[in-house]
Amino acid sequence: MEVLCTGVNTRYAAPDLAAALRAAAPAIRRVAQEFIPRMDDRFLVIVLHCPCCSESNWMGLDNAVFVTPFYGIDPEGYVIHQVDLYPPHRTPGQNGEAETLEDFLQAFRQTIERALAQ
Repeated sequence: MEVLCTGVNTRYAAPDLAAALRAAAPAIRRVAQEFIPRMDDRFLVIVLHCPCCSESNWMGLDNAVFVTPFYGIDPEGYVIHQVDLYPPHRTPGQNGEAETLEDFLQAFRQTIERALAQ
């Protein structure tokens, strides 16, 4: 499986959430790379921006599964599987935030698994 990551753009997010997302980006990429050995002819595209705010040539790929660790973005007409947690940034473990970065990454990993199973 080929894994692609869009550029990071967090301007849609509040400053503290944007900082947490940017800080988590390297770990998010590492989680995505865990899926490279899969025998799958689709592309796994990790969407690290809000499609309504930014563009990426990869968003037009056929035979791709789109997954984002950015909860609550506007998919702008694309089918983008979203994690259902925010990274810890203001009140960890409350208000939709993961308690730890590892919890957030595990939720992201599970989101990828569900997306690929469809």
